[in-house]
Amino acid sequence: MKKNVFNSKRQNYFATFTSYIGLLLMGATCSFWSTTANAQCQPYIMIDGNATSATGISLPYWLREGQVLSMNSSVTSISVIEFSIDANSLLFEQVLNITSSSTVPTGRVWKIESLSKQPINGTIQASVTFNTPGTYTFTVPVCTNYICAEVWGGGGGGGGTSNYYGAGGGGGGGGYGTGCFVVTPNSDITVTVGSGGAKGVSGGSGGSGNQSSVGALISATGGTGGIGVYDSSGTGGTGGTSTASVKIEGRNGDSGTPGNCGKGGNGGAGGNGGAGGNGTCGSGGAGNAPGGGGAGGNNGSGGAGASGQVKISW
Repeated sequence: MKKNVFNSKRQNYFATFTSYIGLLLMGATCSFWSTTANAQCQPYIMIDGNATSATGISLPYWLREGQVLSMNSSVTSISVIEFSIDANSLLFEQVLNITSSSTVPTGRVWKIESLSKQPINGTIQASVTFNTPGTYTFTVPVCTNYICAEVWGGGGGGGGTSNYYGAGGGGGGGGYGTGCFVVTPNSDITVTVGSGGAKGVSGGSGGSGNQSSVGALISATGGTGGIGVYDSSGTGGTGGTSTASVKIEGRNGDSGTPGNCGKGGNGGAGGNGGAGGNGTCGSGGAGNAPGGGGAGGNNGSGGAGASGQVKISW
């Protein structure tokens, strides 16, 4: 037998809440403090898809049948008392511990009593930088709903020569891009840092720099390698670019200046990044990180391109 929430005489529960519950029964939506852009690391609940700060809601809070209650990762559970509706009275049914998205059943109302929130790191903003070529996994921190990323592609390698009269071209600088993106807390994103292009030797061309990326969100290509030659002028490599709407293309490498102890072409600077290597009489200088192109060689090898870089902030 159901027990009346107050006594066996079915005392009118609406003595205090008549107007409030009446609105619920008529299907009205009661207002509460909410925001369309939740701050990072702020626990919140969702009522019918509307984000509501867990610190801004006034408890107890009532939900009518058909309303949907859920939470973000910073709220671990919601304590709810469920009542059935009998004429003008509410009958106690059960106490619920909501841990996932749930809908108020037909003929019932819920009274939110309390929220259990996960402890939060007090750091408002942080960042991590990946500058060694390779592939990494970035796990989106708890309660983080957006990140900003910067990516630099690897620089191209300088072209080499095997003759004093030849001058290899400098490698192109890696591209640069930046942007901010909506993400899911606790999800994994693959981060790739592109390596710099290899130096050209014995008249060989330099290698192209490799692409850096943050999942499918943003990427930046590497510069191409400078052209290697025997006794002429090698053409410089082309600078890289980015998929981002805010981007800076890498600078093209310079062509070599041939002649007896001439000068290899300077490497192109990385977009918003490191300087290109300097061309001299002899082997070309390596590019500077992030993304600088290597210089071309004059009767020597070209310089290696610098590696790219990825920086993520939240």
